[in-house]
Amino acid sequence: LNRFSNPENLAMATYLLGTEEIDRQLEDLILGKTEGIPFFLEEFIKSLKDLRIIEKKKNAYYLTRNLQEATIPSTIQDVIMARVDKLPEAAKELVQTGSALEREFSYDLISRVADLPEKELRSNLSILKTSEILFERGIYPKTVYIFNHALCREVIYDSMIKTKRTNLHQRIADAIEDLYKPNLYEHYELLSEHYNEAEDYHKAAQYSALAAKKAIKKVSVNDAIVFGCKTIDCLEKLPLSEETEKNIVSARTNLGLYYSQLNQFVKAKEVIDPAVDLAIKHDMMKNVARMYNILASYYAFSEGDRIKGSEYFKQAIEISEKIYDFFAFSQANFWYGCAL
Repeated sequence: LNRFSNPENLAMATYLLGTEEIDRQLEDLILGKTEGIPFFLEEFIKSLKDLRIIEKKKNAYYLTRNLQEATIPSTIQDVIMARVDKLPEAAKELVQTGSALEREFSYDLISRVADLPEKELRSNLSILKTSEILFERGIYPKTVYIFNHALCREVIYDSMIKTKRTNLHQRIADAIEDLYKPNLYEHYELLSEHYNEAEDYHKAAQYSALAAKKAIKKVSVNDAIVFGCKTIDCLEKLPLSEETEKNIVSARTNLGLYYSQLNQFVKAKEVIDPAVDLAIKHDMMKNVARMYNILASYYAFSEGDRIKGSEYFKQAIEISEKIYDFFAFSQANFWYGCAL
């Protein structure tokens, strides 16, 4: 054991095995496989126990079979899946469902998504706790479950086929909508993610747009940009229609304005360029005025073309004044003044 890379690894190994007496061959195996990574070391030892590759004799641990004959997990992913594969089928199904949620999830949510009788659900959750794949916090029924490590959740999630993951995300998103209906504001980001993974791009676009507006209210422009990009990505995956075109115009206008708030006029122009003609086509003059502000700022401040910039500012002022869009009107006058 003195050859462990540091005292922490030694202490963890002896703690997990409950003894300082370890066979030299077993010591070499643990050291060689885990490379001193604490989480891997812990999971690897648990896996050796679960697979009955090691046993304790007279307060010392030994290998139970020849290494050439034993199927020993070679990576942390193999270690995790070896433990999962030993679970009863219902518990395995449940932990896969949990992996499509967050690393931490509530009893209320898993019960909605799993759709199992309460007794069966609690029994399988108990198995997952005993196996130490999940930890529990809080008192039933307000219990929260947490994966023992983010990597554990990731490996289990990746082990599922795509169609199963897609269906799970749809069920999860629908469950969140139903469970938190009185306070969906707090869950826009999650709903955006789950509906996107479920390939329900209509709802994913809706919640991404709401998450972007929520971020702007919190003065988190970078987050707004992330969700603004997601909104456009989802909308452009939908069948083309007049409604979709109008939504794309609005989404691109909003994202252009988010970039403008950071004075990133080049990116703002790139975002709105594909939508300017669409806005004019659908007579979306509020969007046209705001897009002209973005174009004006780009030409005046990024290109140094004050004349072209001024022309766009004047058009933005004229349009916004006619339609009583105070936001576009005030922005146009302010930036026009700066340009002058």
